[in-house]
Amino acid sequence: MSADYFDTLRAISQPIHAADLPRTLDPMRRLLDALGNPQNRFRAVVVTGSTGKGTTCLRLAEMLAMTGLKVGLYTSPHLHLFRERFA
Repeated sequence: MSADYFDTLRAISQPIHAADLPRTLDPMRRLLDALGNPQNRFRAVVVTGSTGKGTTCLRLAEMLAMTGLKVGLYTSPHLHLFRERFA
């Protein structure tokens, strides 16, 4: 793997400090508006809880894919490699 990959991974893995964030959601709303509000064009399932989320998400993704749907899966945190978060 290249140094660029590890440098990028290190940069996006840094903690986010509240002082660095905008005070409102207006910048994100403007960005989403400029992109045509893509969040409104797909369905999503959010799984929360303290245990079993990984297994639940994997099984749910498998079942949805078996029905012919296109399925993407993002989990966090990862176990070993950052790329594990995306399927």
